[in-house]
This record gives sequence, C-alpha cells and structure tokens, in this order.
Amino acid sequence: MERIEGDARAGFVPGEYEMPVEGERHPVERKSPALRDVQPHRDRNLTVDAARYTSREWAELEWQRLWPKVWLCAGRLSDIPRKGCWLQFEFGVESILVVRGEGDAVHALLNVCQHRGHQLVSGDFGEGPQFVCGYHSWRYGLDGRNRHVTDRRFFREEALCGKLDMPSLRCETWGGFVFVNFDNDAIPLSEYLGEIADVLADYRIEDMAVVNDVVVQLECNWKTVLDAFSEAYHVHVTHPELMEAIEDKYLQHDFYAHGHSRQWVPNGIPSARLGEARLTEPLKYLLAEAGLDPADFADRPGDVRPALREVKRRRDNPWGLDYSRFTDSQLTDSWAMNLFPNLQIIVQPEGVLFQRYIPDRNDPQKCRQHIMALAPRLGPGVRPPAYLGGSDVPDPDNRPERIRTSWDAPDLIDTIGLLLWQDVDTTRRCQRGMQSVGFDKVRFSEQETRNLHQFAEMDRYLFDEL
Repeated sequence: MERIEGDARAGFVPGEYEMPVEGERHPVERKSPALRDVQPHRDRNLTVDAARYTSREWAELEWQRLWPKVWLCAGRLSDIPRKGCWLQFEFGVESILVVRGEGDAVHALLNVCQHRGHQLVSGDFGEGPQFVCGYHSWRYGLDGRNRHVTDRRFFREEALCGKLDMPSLRCETWGGFVFVNFDNDAIPLSEYLGEIADVLADYRIEDMAVVNDVVVQLECNWKTVLDAFSEAYHVHVTHPELMEAIEDKYLQHDFYAHGHSRQWVPNGIPSARLGEARLTEPLKYLLAEAGLDPADFADRPGDVRPALREVKRRRDNPWGLDYSRFTDSQLTDSWAMNLFPNLQIIVQPEGVLFQRYIPDRNDPQKCRQHIMALAPRLGPGVRPPAYLGGSDVPDPDNRPERIRTSWDAPDLIDTIGLLLWQDVDTTRRCQRGMQSVGFDKVRFSEQETRNLHQFAEMDRYLFDEL
C-alpha cells in the first residue's frame, strides 16, 4: 500500500498500525491480525451500494437473515435488581421483557398474552409478582408460565391447545448487560464475544452505574450512524475541537471474530494533523483536573500523558479509583469497541459510553440511537468524562430517568452534548444525500477498515456464508 500523502510516519498503514507502548505489551493491547486475515472478502465492500442504507428490500433482508440470528443487547442487569423487576426492550415488532425471577434467575419473555395477543405491560421498567393481562386477566408467572385462564370452563379443549405460556428467548449476560437471541441454535454469548470479554475485563463494567440514559429518534439508517462511530477519519472536520486533545489519525484498529472490533484512540495528545505539538486548552484542563499546574508543561506538552498516568497511580488520586489493574495506555486512552452488529461502547476507567442503534421496522431511513453513560463510584465532586453527557456530578445511587427525544429537539445539544449532537447532524445529512440520483455508492478508505469488517460480517449472514 502506498504511504499516505504528507504523512510523517514512513510505512504507516491504517488498519495495520500497532500503537507503541512503553515496556512489555500487555495481552489486552495486542494488535490483532490484519483484516484480510480475519475477513478474506474484506475488499468486496470497498464500495457499498447506497441502496443498502435506503431501500426496503435490503432492510427486509436484514430483518429476515441478520436480526433473528445475532445476540442483541436488551438492557442492564442493574435495572432489574430484585425478584419481580422487569425491563422492556422493543426491537422491530417485538416487545421483549427481561425479568428477574425466582432464585435470581433472569428470563427473556415475549410481551404477549396467549389469548388475543394483548401486550401484558407497557413502559421501560416495572415490578410485580406476576403478569396480568389488562384485557381478560389471564395471569403469568415471572418465568412466563401461564398460571390462570379466566373462566377456563368456557373454553373448549381445542381452543386451549398448544402452549399457553409466554414465549421465551435465549438470554445470557456479560458485563452487567443482558443479551437476547431469537435463535435457539446460536452459539453461547461467551463464545460470540470471544476475545472482547478478556480485553474489557479490567474495566469491570458490571460494577458501573447508569448516570445518563437517552433515546434519540434519528432520520437515518442504523448503519449510517454506526458507520460514523466506527472511524475517526471524520474527526478533523466534524469534531475539530477534539483534535486538540486526541490523536485521530495514528490509531490501532483490531479485528476480532464474529464482527467485533476495537479502535484505540490516544488521549492527552494533540492530533498529528495539527503539526508541532503544543499545550492546548483541553490539555491544560486535563492537567488541572489531575491537580497539576499547566504552566509547568508549557514547553513540554509531550510530558502530559506520563504525568497524568503518574497521578492516577497514586492511592490518593483525585478520581478516587484504584487504577492498579490497568495498563498505562488504559489510564489515558479510550478504546472504542464495536460489538457486532449494532452495539458500540467507548471505555475509560472513569466511565463508559454505551450506544446501540435500533432499526425502524417500517422505515429503513429511520432508527433509534440509545445512549447510555455508565460510571464507577468516583471521588466526591468528580464527574466522569465530559463526552458521557448528563449532570456534572452524577449520583450512582440515583438512576436517572430515561429521556426520549428526537434529532430536531431544540435542546438536544444540552441533552446529549456537543460531540454526539455533531454526529447526529452529520448522519442526517448523509442519509439525505444517499437518496440523491447523484449518489450510488459509499466508498470506504483504509482509515475505515472497521466499517469494512462490519459489512463483511453482515454479508456472512445475508448471503448464507456462515
């Protein structure tokens, strides 16, 4: 591959670059094989038909061959803390209830009465000893078993043939999340996640609390917004303010089995696109947050990252966290993870940004973006990373209400923050442009190899290549 024009690092190949580390490389920092070794057909999607983002035919193919076969994140275990608690996950025409039952068991049940199809509950969360249909009072246990048919003697035996229980789905957990799968023959979730679970283990996401929860109705295909968060190529234009705090070009991309991937983004260093490094305002903020005097780093911006790591290694660090289990890179950098097909999480020790993209069953040019911020218990008065949104100092013991809003809400910037709003606005414009007679295909560069990985894995489902 040719060296990128104007690039200062000879031999730089996007997607194959290995992030330099000091000392011995930890297994979680391991560079994966090149994408061509993980997805032999990676080049098949260097260009992608625009219809895959706009047409009902392509969307229907996904509904028939992709969504019924993959593990889908339904919610957080912390939202069903005790017996009788449930959460609702709406996906397509289906309403799925994740329920805490007897003996701490977790069940995934379809929210439908077996009498006339009436949905048993509404709302995001609830609690009760059983499910009672609001139409004719049929009753179901927390495990979905039918407990009572009202006036059963008036039903002929033939009318009550077959199963009267609420249908159940495969349900497994990881990292404090509950996943469901419509396919009874699907591989176990642990096998599906594979190496991802080990890479993220030290963050202990299962112990983090929800500190922000927003669902945004978007005017774009679910892949349009997923594409945006799968690459950093757009940062210099869409998020120019980020260039003063992160590297957006020299990134490590890792490709795992089953379509998962990682983008390793160095923080606390200005983008190489800006030229000679300098002490920017965001770097001064990071130093002050760590209790360091920015003036001491005026002529040595390259020492910011080591200084931040040194502070975090102290037992009395300002964040109130035990950083001993993290590598140096984890102390300063963010890892943006794609969990195939529609879940993305950006992890740092101080917080996690969770995003899932839920397609619209009736309109391929709409979707819902579910944004959830998670944080560990931080020191008094300390807030998680700003990009997580929400209140300045969240209360981990008081879960915020879920906010439902739309791309055109006048207060959307305040609700989700500037960075996420910028992407919402960009993806809406992309979706409109994709419908033009003057546009027929998406073109992916070598800086967008995670996008290539995503499409190559989708093709395995859509074209029966599993």
